Amino acid sequence: MTRAAWTVAGLMVLGCSRGTEGAPAPVASASSAPVASASAAPSAKPASDGSGAWTGTYAATTGSLFVPDWTGVKFRGEDASVGLGEGAMNVTLDASGRATGTLDGALGAITIDGVLREAAFSATLVAVDRAKGFSGTAIGTRDGDAITGTMRLSLPTGNVIREATFKLAPTKQAKN
Repeated sequence: MTRAAWTVAGLMVLGCSRGTEGAPAPVASASSAPVASASAAPSAKPASDGSGAWTGTYAATTGSLFVPDWTGVKFRGEDASVGLGEGAMNVTLDASGRATGTLDGALGAITIDGVLREAAFSATLVAVDRAKGFSGTAIGTRDGDAITGTMRLSLPTGNVIREATFKLAPTKQAKN
């Protein structure tokens, strides 16, 4: 691998691990009200603003890095079996659109910190074990009672890259 490719891979990892140690990167919020915890009890079906608990799944596959200015160069990362497969996502949206939650499964334990504005969902994904786990971003779209999108993640060294598609739906609360 060339020095330039290692530099880009390193910058990707640094860009994915912003924030202070032990806390997710901050996300702008329209409200100064306390943020709902990802461990809060699930609420009923989300209101029209999307607030409430959402759950879903993801499917991770191998990813690649493409740099437009590097004609003919496409970095796919190492051929590793780690981080391939399915997992679960749990997200809580508050009335301001702030999204917090967790992701587990094939990609490992990851915290979710993001926002839902109108129909656009975006989040930072930070590994619970920052020294060994996958971190990255999630981008999606809300269409009615579903949020679908794509996640792009890598290990801290940048040598293993993963892409995953995800789908979230409102959590249905059991009737008593």
